[in-house]
Amino acid sequence: RFEVHAYDTPESIVQALRSGQVNAAADLSPMHVAQADVQNYKVVSRPVNNGVYALFNNDSPALKDKTVRKALQLATDTDAIRKGIEQALPSYDHPRDRSKDQILSYPALDLPFTNGQLTGDGIPKAPASNSKSAADLLDSAGWKVVDGVRKNADGQPLALTIATTKNSTYEKALEILVGQWRQLGVSITTNIIDTNDPSSNFVQNVLQQRAYDVLLYELSIGADPDIYAYWHSSQAIPGGFNFSNYKNSAADAALSSARSGITPELRNVKYKTFAAQWLDDAPAIGLYQSVAEYVVNRQVQSVSADATLISPQDRYSNVLYWSASTQSVYKTP
Repeated sequence: RFEVHAYDTPESIVQALRSGQVNAAADLSPMHVAQADVQNYKVVSRPVNNGVYALFNNDSPALKDKTVRKALQLATDTDAIRKGIEQALPSYDHPRDRSKDQILSYPALDLPFTNGQLTGDGIPKAPASNSKSAADLLDSAGWKVVDGVRKNADGQPLALTIATTKNSTYEKALEILVGQWRQLGVSITTNIIDTNDPSSNFVQNVLQQRAYDVLLYELSIGADPDIYAYWHSSQAIPGGFNFSNYKNSAADAALSSARSGITPELRNVKYKTFAAQWLDDAPAIGLYQSVAEYVVNRQVQSVSADATLISPQDRYSNVLYWSASTQSVYKTP
């Protein structure tokens, strides 16, 4: 048998690991994972079908203009964001687990789909980052640099509020993203919400009200590439999951056609059409594909080394073969 324990905070989980109350844990950031005793615990890291995005509120006054969104898209160096996250990770590996030069890698994520969900030729690609082209776009849209800040003809600054939840990995990504956009002359205010604080009411006060210009947030995509809920215009409502308020009739048609009962090949074509439209409209920027971290006691056999996880919960798929110890058993002749 096994028991599942629930905790309010990551710090409580770390304490449970230290005290031996539990012998494995998930839902920990890499920073918290580093606090586990590497002599007694090993870390299993696997990509999952979730993606972290910078979601533009398309109803925001500054971001209604597609040119501004495209400029921010070009100004975002996602390679630098992923490398910055990886370099900030503490060294918690044990020599028995990995070679010295092997580090946790966050896969690139250019599209509203995770890697491998679109197949064949003609898969759209995000444009390479180019700060000069980004600056030229803002100039053409009337946002000129005045004393280091982009302003329009009325003297109003290009000011954005970026919201995210309290999480060491998100916060590192936010720090790097803010630095890149500020170099472009954009004025940035950040809002980091602690979802463990009952008074924050993140869903009602932030998500439902779309109380942000940009939302740095993780979307759960899953095994099936049906992302209707995140990008169809019908879901751009307070209770919906279209957090970008993205509305495009061509994109709607592609998403609606793809989710009807058609062949996988035709679905793939429709989703490629949507991905191309999504990149052109730039309602969001894919920052990186999520990675699940699982800390487990070295004496426990659980998640296999070659396991593929669609979601972090898939670690239970081989629970039939979990064991806490092995030993020789005397057998009568």
